[in-house]
Amino acid sequence: MRPPIRAICQTVAEYYGWSSADDILRRDRSKSVCEARHVAIWLARRKFGLSYPELGREFGRDHTTCLSAVKRIDEAAGLLRATADDLAGVALYEAPVSQAFDVSRLN
Repeated sequence: MRPPIRAICQTVAEYYGWSSADDILRRDRSKSVCEARHVAIWLARRKFGLSYPELGREFGRDHTTCLSAVKRIDEAAGLLRATADDLAGVALYEAPVSQAFDVSRLN
């Protein structure tokens, strides 16, 4: 069974506000199209476990481009998780500090 790459691309295109999966599959190298294409490639890899050569054939790209796209999205997701964890930690730390330090005394 062939994975529904077109359906993945259509879903990603709609998320990014485009009307067609063709927007992701075309040769356009603009930043917004590349980002969306990377997300679609990442989804196809994670959801269907396609090899990089298979992804390359499905998306009309070299397999190394697909490898780079997956790595890029994995790294971005890791940074977002780390940032969210840092913000949560700062919020937890800030509460006791702000309670211990009475700002009203500065006036």
